[in-house]
Amino acid sequence: MKKLMTKQGVEHYSMGSAGLAKLLKADIQNYQSVFKTAGIPAQ
Repeated sequence: MKKLMTKQGVEHYSMGSAGLAKLLKADIQNYQSVFKTAGIPAQ
């Protein structure tokens, strides 16, 4: 899979579990804001 993704131009890197947790937290906050602005209720 790594070889196929590299061939398609995807750059891979490792961020570790703390980095992933930080990224996910930021994504959740961003999407909450987007949904609120769009008037989409939480389910």
